[in-house]
Amino acid sequence: MRVSYSSLFFFTLVIIPSEVNMAPCAIGDDCGCIKRGSFDSAHLETAFPQTYAQFNSTYTFTHPVITYPDCEAIISNCTAPAVITVLYENGTLIVSPKGMKTPNVLSGIYCGDAEWRMQGVGGSVDFNIRSVNVSCALKR
Repeated sequence: MRVSYSSLFFFTLVIIPSEVNMAPCAIGDDCGCIKRGSFDSAHLETAFPQTYAQFNSTYTFTHPVITYPDCEAIISNCTAPAVITVLYENGTLIVSPKGMKTPNVLSGIYCGDAEWRMQGVGGSVDFNIRSVNVSCALKR
């Protein structure tokens, strides 16, 4: 079997680098931007004991699976029947009776210059991402 040098050259310079360059965005840690914060019952009890006491008899909280596809979205996913729940940095916890959609998709963003940015809007949205953590709330 003969392999032409032009085929080998094309494979080495075009195919391999494109595969290598796509890999960093496959995992959230590799985007270079902050990760979406999440929490579970233990964290809620430690960080916000009053909020924990208010919801502990009704819900248990677990970390959702969070992915960062192509560094152009943040997807938080809970296993049914758990629903997405949000916790603001001031300790306000929102558990909707109908629940937020799961997966919860934050789209229209991209990771650029180590900051999450909104497409079509100047500036970073890192502050918004930092100030809201997500969890999976399962009714007891």
